[in-house]
Amino acid sequence: MKETACQFAENNRLHGVLTTPSNNNSKLTLVLINAGFLSTQGPFRLYTLLARHLASLNVATLRFDLGGIGNSEMYN
Repeated sequence: MKETACQFAENNRLHGVLTTPSNNNSKLTLVLINAGFLSTQGPFRLYTLLARHLASLNVATLRFDLGGIGNSEMYN
């Protein structure tokens, strides 16, 4: 499994974490958006644990913070 911090959108204001399987041969990617005011980890680190488990099943996961929450900047 590999976890990579990433930034995207205009001016790189959205932040996330891409979790990929070790073999880098995933045919499916799941997108997890932060829950409420919680960051990419999710409630009780649920998204982190889920992403790592899915990677073991050969599924890539992108966890990211919406604008103004976690590490992402607010949209103007």
